[in-house]
Amino acid sequence: HNDVVLLKVYDPMERDIPGTKIIAGDLEKQVVVDGRKKSVKENFEKGFDQDYENFEGQMKKHRIPLLLVDTITAVDQQLKAILKGAKR
Repeated sequence: HNDVVLLKVYDPMERDIPGTKIIAGDLEKQVVVDGRKKSVKENFEKGFDQDYENFEGQMKKHRIPLLLVDTITAVDQQLKAILKGAKR
């Protein structure tokens, strides 16, 4: 019997984009995201939340706990808060 705990590491900007234009890309493509537009910000928030809820639902089917950890806060602080039962 093995226990599995899954940590989803995310960048807060995946959900809450800044209120400015952002240029993102890779070697092949570039996109401009206009964070000044309310609809764009809302779409990022909704998209992130839906993806997370879907992923969390899939993990629940297999009884795998899912912990959310961001890339800004020190990992040890986040793990201490999670293990103490603090809500995120």
